Amino acid sequence: MDQGLIQFGDSQQTMSSLEIAKATNKRHKDVLYSIRNMEKAWKKVTGRNFRLSDYKDKSGRTLPCYHLSKNETLFVATKFNDEARAKLVVRWEELETGKATPMAQQQQSNVPMPKTGAEMLLMCAQQLVEQERRVNAIESKVGETEQRIAEIEKRTVTQLPYTTIVGYANRFGIRVPLERASVLGRVATNKCKKYGFEMGRVEDPRFGMVKTYPDGVLLEVFTQYYPNVKFQ
Repeated sequence: MDQGLIQFGDSQQTMSSLEIAKATNKRHKDVLYSIRNMEKAWKKVTGRNFRLSDYKDKSGRTLPCYHLSKNETLFVATKFNDEARAKLVVRWEELETGKATPMAQQQQSNVPMPKTGAEMLLMCAQQLVEQERRVNAIESKVGETEQRIAEIEKRTVTQLPYTTIVGYANRFGIRVPLERASVLGRVATNKCKKYGFEMGRVEDPRFGMVKTYPDGVLLEVFTQYYPNVKFQ
């Protein structure tokens, strides 16, 4: 979008809020604040909202800006001090008479344009390379996402063998004190949450309902805490 004095299809010249900020030495966000606060009164009298658009800053972010007619600009300027209003009036006159260049044209003039056919071909080739690089990056992300989905689907299969902490320990002849069983249970729970596994529950005559975990998770937990035991 143009950022200075521009002309829309209805032949009405407008000035952007960025140009207003530049002319009055104000921060653009402060100019936006003034415009938004005064828009309600302007619409009440004229039946029209201010023309809202957007632009891209130096970092590539898309941000809002307004394009105001001369009357709209001077209406908003009533909130400015005398010096700022004077600068804005002078800026309008400079842009209307061609004595000054709008911001957008200044920025465009700094961009070198290709002059020869070879330069144009080179520019097109560079654009194609950049486009291909972006496509490859997107395809790579899609592949990674599909792989993660497949892993999650494998982890959430409910037909895995499920066992309690004590039951798994008894299978390998390990005596697990109650406090240690509680620790192993918390570790197994965290791993199930991390991997996306479901946990089960069974009734234990001593402790009531206790959690059950996939054997693969329990193997990882017990290997960590009992490295000298062969879990095969």
